[in-house]
Amino acid sequence: FGPVRTTASPAPGALPPRLQVPLPFERRGSEPGMSRYRIRLPGPHLPVAEIQLSAAGGNILREARITEARLSGDEMVPVVLGAATLRREMRGDLAAARLSIPVTPPGEAQLDLVIEDGNNPPLTLDGVTAVFAYLPWIYFESIDERPLTARYGYPDLNEPRYDLEAA
Repeated sequence: FGPVRTTASPAPGALPPRLQVPLPFERRGSEPGMSRYRIRLPGPHLPVAEIQLSAAGGNILREARITEARLSGDEMVPVVLGAATLRREMRGDLAAARLSIPVTPPGEAQLDLVIEDGNNPPLTLDGVTAVFAYLPWIYFESIDERPLTARYGYPDLNEPRYDLEAA
């Protein structure tokens, strides 16, 4: 998996930027009029909120959906996690685009992307990025730059010791 994208600290009161991770993907065989891709996440049960796509070329107007295989009885069935219309309009050197698909958080580490090409040539992707949901966070700041210790629970308890530590 590629590097995580980060930006400068947010302004006071603003939400921090969402975590974005480039994902490996591969083209799959498909019937005419459809483009299929297999996308691999770093792991299962991640709080992914959106899948962003990048593609070369000009104008785009295609329906797309993200699915994952789930066990239903004794067979694996595709479950749609999200669908969207991919759009990009080019005018000279300017482009307006929305090439992302909002998704419900997947339970598996492997997703399938299906794009309806219609009468267009197959859509060739240059990149796929997972955008994670905003997660709860806590921010601590030390005035004198000494290390801080955050504790949760009973303050009188000592840290646990286990026989496994001998290994």
